[in-house]
Amino acid sequence: MKLLKQAVLSITIFALGFAAFETSSVKAESLVARDSSKADSLAIARFFETVENSLLSGLKSDNKDLVDSNLYHLVIFKTDYPEFQSEKITRELAKIRRDGSSHHLRYKAQLALTYFQHQEEFTNMFGLKTLIGQNEFIKLFFQIDDEVRSGNITVANTPVNL
Repeated sequence: MKLLKQAVLSITIFALGFAAFETSSVKAESLVARDSSKADSLAIARFFETVENSLLSGLKSDNKDLVDSNLYHLVIFKTDYPEFQSEKITRELAKIRRDGSSHHLRYKAQLALTYFQHQEEFTNMFGLKTLIGQNEFIKLFFQIDDEVRSGNITVANTPVNL
C-alpha cells in the first residue's frame, strides 16, 4: 500500500507540474510586454522546480519499478527541455548508478546520467523522439546505449560528487 501511495504521489506531483506550467504560461501572456520575458523565466523556473521535485521523489523511492519509470520520464523530459539542468538529479542518478538495487537499474541510471549530462553529443535525436512518441520504453535505453557505444559520446562515465 505504501508503494502505491508513493507512485500516486509522484505521478500527481508530475502532473501538477505540467498543469502549473500551462497556467503560468497563460498568466504570463497577459502581462505587459516589457515584463513578459521575466514572467516567462519565472514560470519556467517554477515548472522546472516542480518537475525536479517530482522526479527526485520517484528516483528516491524504494519501489524499483517507480525508479525505473522515473528514469524513463527523466529522459523524455530532458529531450523535450534540453535546457533543464539539476545538480540534485545528477547526484541522485549517480547514487542509483552506484547503489541501485539491481544491475538493470544501475545501468539504466548510468545511461540516463550520460544522456542528462551530455545530451548535446547525441546524434540521433530524431530516433529518440520517435521512440518516445511510440512509448518504446526499452528501446529508448537501447538507443542511448547504442549512441554511447558508438563512440559519439566523449564522456560516458562522468564522476559525480555525492
